[in-house]
Amino acid sequence: MKFIASDFDETIYLVNNEITTKENITSIKDFISKGNSFCIISGRNYTDIKVLLNELDIPYTYLICEDGAKIFNSVDQCLDTTYLDKDEIEEIIKILDEEEYDYYLDDGYNKTENKDDTVKIVINCKDRDEA
Repeated sequence: MKFIASDFDETIYLVNNEITTKENITSIKDFISKGNSFCIISGRNYTDIKVLLNELDIPYTYLICEDGAKIFNSVDQCLDTTYLDKDEIEEIIKILDEEEYDYYLDDGYNKTENKDDTVKIVINCKDRDEA
């Protein structure tokens, strides 16, 4: 058995290249059909990426979301979650508020207000220069 892991955006899924995206999906399906394992890795949260995976019919053995904070198996059971430390969240939010950044907390599925359930702080940027 072989194991391959790949980034999702602009690697498997190319926004402006439907042909290559379809070829990638075909290759993934062929690879898995031979008894191999395929892992998709993304900075996206589970909810966002699942919409595209379902729409494009992209299979996987493992799905790593939120830059590694949430790991799922092929039947979408969450295997592991790494939460941010609540005190560190408070410190970061203080700085973001002082600098007037637009941000939100993410629990791996949706925006959240619950600092005990936060896996990522997302800062909205207008462009690459601001990022």
